[in-house]
Parts: sequence; C-alpha cells; structure tokens
Amino acid sequence: MRAVGYIRVSTDEQIDGYSLSAQEKAIRDFASLRGWQVKHIYIEAGVSAKDDKRPEFQKMIEDAKQKHFDVIIVHKLDRFSRSLVDMLSYMNMLNESEVGFVSVTEDFDFSTPMGKLMLAMLGAFSQWYLDNLAAEVSKSKKERARKGGWNGTLSYGYTTPQRLRDKLQSADPDDKRQIETTLDQYPDARATDAVPCPFDSPAVQLAFEAYATSAYSDHKIAQMLNIKGYRITSRKGDGLFRADTVKNILLNRFYIGETSYGVKVQGKDRQWMPGNHEPIISIDLFEAVQDIRAKRARKYNVKPHQAKRVYPLSSILYSVENGQKWKGNVKKGKRRYHRTKTEELSGKIVYAENIENQVGNFLKSIELIPSWRDKVIELEQPEIPQYELDNLKLQLSRLKDLFVMGDIEKREYMKSSNALKQQIRQIEDTQSIDIDRIIHMGELIENISNIWDLANLEEKQKLSTQLFSKIYLKDVTIIAVEPTNILWHLLQEGFRDGEDRERFSSWYPIVPYGISADYVLRIIA
Repeated sequence: MRAVGYIRVSTDEQIDGYSLSAQEKAIRDFASLRGWQVKHIYIEAGVSAKDDKRPEFQKMIEDAKQKHFDVIIVHKLDRFSRSLVDMLSYMNMLNESEVGFVSVTEDFDFSTPMGKLMLAMLGAFSQWYLDNLAAEVSKSKKERARKGGWNGTLSYGYTTPQRLRDKLQSADPDDKRQIETTLDQYPDARATDAVPCPFDSPAVQLAFEAYATSAYSDHKIAQMLNIKGYRITSRKGDGLFRADTVKNILLNRFYIGETSYGVKVQGKDRQWMPGNHEPIISIDLFEAVQDIRAKRARKYNVKPHQAKRVYPLSSILYSVENGQKWKGNVKKGKRRYHRTKTEELSGKIVYAENIENQVGNFLKSIELIPSWRDKVIELEQPEIPQYELDNLKLQLSRLKDLFVMGDIEKREYMKSSNALKQQIRQIEDTQSIDIDRIIHMGELIENISNIWDLANLEEKQKLSTQLFSKIYLKDVTIIAVEPTNILWHLLQEGFRDGEDRERFSSWYPIVPYGISADYVLRIIA
C-alpha cells in the first residue's frame, strides 16, 4: 500500500500529541506496523480546519484524484476537517477515487474490504446529505421569492437599511444626509430589505434613460457611467463598468419591482414574480429598452447564413435501427439532417423543415386535461430506495474492473455500461422533480400551436431538447420519441384523470410516434 500522511496544527495546538512532529511519528509508526510505505507527508502549519481552503490539503486531494497513492493516514479525524459537510464530500470523493482513509487514534479504517464498504456507504450518505441540503436551500429561496424577498447578490442600485446604517459612522456630512434621508423614507423596512441606494440607483436610472434614446450602446453607457464616477462594487473592491455589466443591468427585471430565484437560469426561462422592493425603473421605460434591444439584435446579430446553420434536433435525432445519431448540415442553402453510411444502414438525408414539422405536429397533438396543473402541483417525488441507486453504481464499477482485467470484450462492456448509466440517470432525474419547470413547459404545450409556428430555430432547439431525450427515425419518418423528465410527468399527470398512477413505469418509455394523445397514453401504460 502506498500511504501518505496529512498533519496539521493551528497556532494554539503546538502541544504534546498535537505537534507536527508527534503527528508524523504516530503516522509513520502506524504505517510501519501495517507494512505500508509512506510516500509523502503533507504538512499544514498554523492553519485551521474550519474549511478546506488549505494549500497542502488541496494538493493532497488532487493527488488522490490522480491515484498517486492508496491510503491517507491522519493522527485524528479533526486534523482532516472540522466541517461535517466537507468531511462527507471528501469521503465521497475518496470513495470514487478508490483511496482509503485511516485515523491512527480513532476507529476509522477505510483501507480494509469492510472499511471500503463503509466508505461507500458513507459516500452514498454524503451525496444524499448534500443533495438534500441543496434541495432545502433551493426550497427556501423559492419560498423567499414567492414572498417577495430577494435572493443571492443584491442587484446594483439597491442596498439594505442595515448596510446604510453601517456606513453612517464613516460617512462625510453630504453622504450622511443622503443616508438619513433614505432611511427616513423607509421607516418600516427590515434590516435586510432591499431599498434603492441613494448613491448607485441614479446610475441605473441614467443607463435606462440613455439606452431608451437609441443613441447609446452598452459600451457607450459604460463609458458614460465611468466618467461620471459610478463604480461597481464587488468582493475585489470597486471596479469600472463594462459593456456586459450594463447589458445585465438593462435586462434585469428586479429594477421594475420583480424578484426571482435560481441564478443559473437566465433569459426568458427565468421565472419572475412580484417583489416587495420599490422599483427604480418604470415598466414603460423597461419595455421600451427591451424593444430597442430586440430591434438591434435583429438588425446586427441574426444573419441569414447563421440561421441556416441552426439544427434544433441535431443532438437528439437517432436511427431506430442502430442508434446512430443524425447530424445537421447545409447544402445549396438548404438545412438538412443526415446519417453516414454504415455496414448495417445506407446513408440518408432528410430536409430539416420536414422532420421539424413532424416534431411540431406531435407536440400539437398533445391535449392536457383542464386539471393538469393541480395534478402536477400535488406530484410527489417517487421514493426510490437509495440502495437501488448505489447497487447500480456498484455494478458499473465492477463492470469496469472486469473490462480492465480483460474478462469481457469492449463491445459487451460498452453495451452493459451504457445500459447501467441510463438507469442511473433515469433514477437521478426522477428523484429531482422541478414542479415549477414542469408547469412552465405545460403552459407552453397548451399554446404550442401558436408557439411552434412562430418560434425561430434557436427557440425550437431549446424547446425540443427540454422535452425530448431522443427522437427516433426510420428512414425519414419519426416513429418513436423518448421524453425527458419534464414531458414524462406532463404525459403522466396531464392525460390521466382518476386512474391509478402506479401502473405507470418509473422509467422513461419509448413512445411510438402518433397523432392521438390517447394512443400515446396506451403505449406508456
């Protein structure tokens, strides 16, 4: 066994039993008794374990991922980490990297077969803990947004009463008067409520008003704000405005009194709702700016040759006979999809508009029942035992070992591996139901007859990939679709009324293409 040691002291721990030399001696003696070779000792002096921002610790973790050693030895568990979240996360990582972990003075030994099993179980628990923590945080952010509160980083131009009070002590007389005037305007505001900042909100107003004249670009507005002395404040200090900073401000609906959650969701898909804060910008001014931006985008950014090279189905279109992916290309100005010639199948092309119309017709055939929203809201996350997911991952790991040792052929390995990965993905997707997202897509499907025909190619691509995991072709005709998690739940909840939902499989089905929604329902059932 190739072993490494990790030793650490904070400044107040230089006592017997905790000194660096005492920890190293205990680790080397322990390794000697086991017959292990100590390849390296990672030494962290004068550093706390309250978080993982430790240079030697991170170097050790990277080396573990690269499999430079087989086991980590520590004198005591708290040398490794004092944070439960960090501990669970890194134990999970060590399990995935097949690296053992041993504490000299405690009953933690993940280098034995039984210990490795315990480490796998701890890793599974850690993933559940972290996923559950993320879900709870997401849930609280949604609830905060529904109540009108703000989430994440407060938008430029706003501040809180508490931040203003903190500035009072060091403010000059002029700034102090502005702060006191602002606080007097919001006597009932809580310490963390969002209120317009007396120093920054004029910059937001100026940016919108300038852009609404059609005489200024994002870059010119950034220059104007910088010249007037406005600055963007971040953790790194005050910074200059840039074009992308101005763009983000001009697209932000927070300035018209709305709030949202989920910073990773941007653009039209981000969900906004009424906020409790006072708007800085009027809705009329905001909409005027959006109209100008849309006109400029059409004029300067969307060129004919660019539109012809967008293929909404290129990532999800497959041949049903052998699973070969179809790719998009253009010839003589015509968009099309093609598959290359193989031993089993001849080469084939289909014009893009033809196949995309088939997808549109399928979506238009879906008619959701009037009560589908209520059914989706009541949707409960399926309780799939964690051990089922862990068992699939264990099978995948064993399969890899068999392939590495030469016990199975590559073709068999790839086939079985892909099947297991598909099952794992399906369970993980099924366990993460986003009710708001399903409702949003259901509302789009209700109006799909108008939306699909008016949508541009980029919008069709976004819609298709959010509703379909795979679309199967036979020759040039769609014969089956594989719905995503979102469409699966809409089909499941939106078609059924008063029937037993448990008869449905929890796996994503392959649904033969058809015009009748009832026919689709029978195939799923």
